[in-house]
Amino acid sequence: MSSSIDFSLSRSTDSNKVIQFPTSLYDYMEYTFFWIKSTWVDDVTRNGLDYIGPSIIDNDIPKFKEILIAWKQLFTLATENFDVPIGYDCETSERYKERVNREKTIHLIENLIGLCDLAIELNDTITVHGL
Repeated sequence: MSSSIDFSLSRSTDSNKVIQFPTSLYDYMEYTFFWIKSTWVDDVTRNGLDYIGPSIIDNDIPKFKEILIAWKQLFTLATENFDVPIGYDCETSERYKERVNREKTIHLIENLIGLCDLAIELNDTITVHGL
């Protein structure tokens, strides 16, 4: 997994609270993130998360958490190692894939769920640092 989208509490400077989420998994799950609202660097609230720059999840943290819980449940049904699509070759009509591990994926999602819980408990927001 080469690059990541980073999630952290907005008011925290604790680098241990930064969750690096692989872009391959993020891309796979991204369309469900359009169901939440976030504020982007230009201070405009939009659906989804800014893929390139920072965005802040505020009021929709509980909804974000529920989306993550649904994904966690879905991934419990996966094989031990599974492929997620990461691109498409138009000339050969083949999909590029990345192999990921079920347990590592579930652990990452659990960490994000924990970050949501902490943000709710501390009345904080979640900053999402795009690529």
